[in-house]
Amino acid sequence: MWSHVYDPFNNAVLSTLAAAIAVVVMLAALAFSQLKTRQFAGAVVAFH
Repeated sequence: MWSHVYDPFNNAVLSTLAAAIAVVVMLAALAFSQLKTRQFAGAVVAFH
């Protein structure tokens, strides 16, 4: 069975900060880019 790694840095605070940075970058890119929401969502899904 394949297991998920929920704490890649073996530190809950660092892992949470890394995840938060990714979310903030994506939201900032959406807010400041000229892409429409649907185009942005497609790009995120394609590169995820």
